[in-house]
Amino acid sequence: MKCRVCRGSGAHAQLTTFFVVMLIPLSLLIALAVDLGGALAYRTWQGSLLESTRQSCFGEANAVKYADNPGEEARSEVLEMLKANGYTGKATVYYVEAPESLCGAADRYAGVYVVLEGTWPSTFARFAGIDELKVRSDAVWTLHPYSSTTVWRPADTGNGWCEYTIDKDGNVSANTGVCSLDDAPESLSRAVRDMLPASTGGAGKSGETTPDGTE
Repeated sequence: MKCRVCRGSGAHAQLTTFFVVMLIPLSLLIALAVDLGGALAYRTWQGSLLESTRQSCFGEANAVKYADNPGEEARSEVLEMLKANGYTGKATVYYVEAPESLCGAADRYAGVYVVLEGTWPSTFARFAGIDELKVRSDAVWTLHPYSSTTVWRPADTGNGWCEYTIDKDGNVSANTGVCSLDDAPESLSRAVRDMLPASTGGAGKSGETTPDGTE
């Protein structure tokens, strides 16, 4: 009798230990799932913000078209839209125009690429040593500021990028650099080249709506 009781107590103890051991990783998985859901919701908001920014920039297309420095104008428009919508975190904004040698004297083709990098504060995952989750979204759109005759080209197209860091009070710090169509991020370079006339080595117009409302 005593021997059988000892064996039963040992089995019960082993089973309890097993459940305790399994409960720890299970709890961590549940915690990560909850925090991941919040991070995914934040990424969805980033995507909506990028889309509204894109639409706003199309609405201000003439400001870019006739600017002395269109790249600077485009980047500042994106920044103001992000600030107006309460975005905080890092935003890198690229602008490049194709050179006249690729698109001819009567056309201008340009593209904007925006990368948003923010963080989502974790709640339960802190117990696993994860204080925050990194969230990243990006978007590319193209501009076609053309005319039926020789198009006006500014002395400085403003090709390049600017990395903005926006804090919770709306303060902005910036770091800038230059880039051309050739050394721009691949997705941006490809989007602009896809609009170029096939005769210059491009793929032809991609069909995306231009700022002037044509395709």
